[in-house]
Amino acid sequence: MRDYCLKKKFIGSIFPKSLLVFTLLFFALQTSFAQNSFIRSLEVFEKKDSLQAEFLAKNLLSEKGKETLLSGLAITVSLEFHLKFPEQKEAFLYRKEIFKVKRDVWEDQFVLTKITRNSTEEILFKTFAETENFLSNPSSSKICSASDLPRNSAMQLALRVKVDLIPTEETRKLREWIGNSVYEKNTYQEEKEKFGFSLGSLISFFFKQKPKSDNYSTKWKFSKNFTKESLRLEKD
Repeated sequence: MRDYCLKKKFIGSIFPKSLLVFTLLFFALQTSFAQNSFIRSLEVFEKKDSLQAEFLAKNLLSEKGKETLLSGLAITVSLEFHLKFPEQKEAFLYRKEIFKVKRDVWEDQFVLTKITRNSTEEILFKTFAETENFLSNPSSSKICSASDLPRNSAMQLALRVKVDLIPTEETRKLREWIGNSVYEKNTYQEEKEKFGFSLGSLISFFFKQKPKSDNYSTKWKFSKNFTKESLRLEKD
């Protein structure tokens, strides 16, 4: 009985509850899941002398996405626009927008950073629902200048949304943090107590396994065919 108590005390000393919870969350986020995200609609129009697009998505962030943000980890949402001629597979113009989202635990708000080729904009939201609503139906995206569009030619805009629940850099830092925390506590205690079970080795075993991807994306959504001359004109 005494040995059992010593072992229980030892495990608690080298693997505190906060680290245990964080580790379990990390492993849970590494599991794959079915995602039914899709883009409902994609509209193109001309505004401020530029080709712009608006879309509406459904189930873009699942319960897992909410748990990721609430845990303090960041997520990345990428919008990939391809402008092409209907009869061709390859696009003649590419456009990408990136949204990085994280939760500010001190201010209890969600911080969304919109990154485009020429600018960076920060938007604050009070709740997860507000954040999700914005990502599912963001403000219009500027694709290119209207003057750059070919005349009297049918075109088609394609959009795909990619979501990364734990960006690669965040995953690397998290794995290092957990591994280092366990190792620092484990080395001294194992020598002192001569306890044969190494939690550090167990963690290393899981870390050596190839992590399952937490990336997922919608299918490509295509707009109706349009020409430069047929674009709907939106007022400012």
